[in-house]
Amino acid sequence: MRITNAMMTNTYLTNLNRASGKLTQYSQQLASGEAFLRASDDVTAATKSMLVYANLSRVKQYQDSVESAKAILTQTETSITEITNLVSRSYELGLKASNGVYSQSELESIVQELLEIKSEIVHSANTIFANVYIFGGANTTSAPFEIKVEDGKEVLYYNGYSIDELAKEENKEIYEKLIGDHIIHPIGYGENINISVNGIELMGVGEDNTFNILNNLISALRSADSEKIQEYTAQLQNKQDTMLSIQGTLGAKQNRLEYYAARLESDNYNFTVRYGDLISVDTTELIVKYTAQELVYRAALSSAKYIVLDTLAAYL
Repeated sequence: MRITNAMMTNTYLTNLNRASGKLTQYSQQLASGEAFLRASDDVTAATKSMLVYANLSRVKQYQDSVESAKAILTQTETSITEITNLVSRSYELGLKASNGVYSQSELESIVQELLEIKSEIVHSANTIFANVYIFGGANTTSAPFEIKVEDGKEVLYYNGYSIDELAKEENKEIYEKLIGDHIIHPIGYGENINISVNGIELMGVGEDNTFNILNNLISALRSADSEKIQEYTAQLQNKQDTMLSIQGTLGAKQNRLEYYAARLESDNYNFTVRYGDLISVDTTELIVKYTAQELVYRAALSSAKYIVLDTLAAYL
């Protein structure tokens, strides 16, 4: 087959463009520090990097979720500590008043402090953090506890239900639904954690809920009934023990979150390194390739004079 000048020229220009394109690619990689600018530059590496980046993004979302869960648990523990301290103070006041040596005016001053404590307990039980009522179970948008006056007596309501009535057999289904409501938080890889304490779990239901006990203690103090004061004071001690037990469960949950936080931090580091390896260039290796390609390109340019002269002579 006869090779014409046109064929030689076309072949030369194709090779020159290829050499120029490769040189441009190396130059852009050196300037950007990235192994590829388009997925078509390296389909395999691009596909791997997208998968790694997706995993990295997922890990960062889980890290944010874990930090959010830790913050809510910390606030929950703080609020329960406040309530526990208030119950402890109520117990101390009841214990002092139970010895029968206080005058009626002194008992009334204790009553006034207990009224303030009762109000503070309800206020802490309605704690809102990051726009979430932390003791409301599934109800996170409105205050779970409300005080209503019925037949001259203050009654505490939880999510619209009287906690005095929730202990009754006919309200068992409602009680079980309310006690089972919690804030469930995703913490990674299909794992979820209950980061809330249910309000009625904390306060109790029926006649011996914390609010009722304080009301009963106040009534006993006003009537100077030492026997009743001792009875309700002992009930407050039991409530204090229950709250301390709940705080212990929060500690276990915080430990679990710390474990996941450390695991996610390790995953974040590994995926970040892997992603960097896939998209970053080896500068030393690339400089060698660039230098070699530059020599190829210059040699291609030098050879042009022979092809061009032959073509021009044929034309003349």
